[in-house]
Amino acid sequence: MKLTPAEGLSSAYAVFTGEVTDIKPTTATKFGGVEITLRVNEVWKGEIGEQVEVRTAGSSAACGYSFAKGESYLVYADRDEADPMRVSLCSRTALVANAEQD
Repeated sequence: MKLTPAEGLSSAYAVFTGEVTDIKPTTATKFGGVEITLRVNEVWKGEIGEQVEVRTAGSSAACGYSFAKGESYLVYADRDEADPMRVSLCSRTALVANAEQD
């Protein structure tokens, strides 16, 4: 079950909007995956600079979120020892165009 917007904001390490500028494979994540670079537009929670890198698993089966270069997202990022900024399919992360409820 997906969190409500308030629950998502409360439980996330960082919440921000940003445009994807780069996507590259990485072995740094717990399940392999990808590292996404975003140019940050607005921050609601967390210490985020003008640019940020987030990681996600390489497939939806491992809860990886699928990003597309050039698109803008509302990102709910978590943090743990393995991944300093991690995005999951189970978070409220969404294309900005689809995030009206948030």
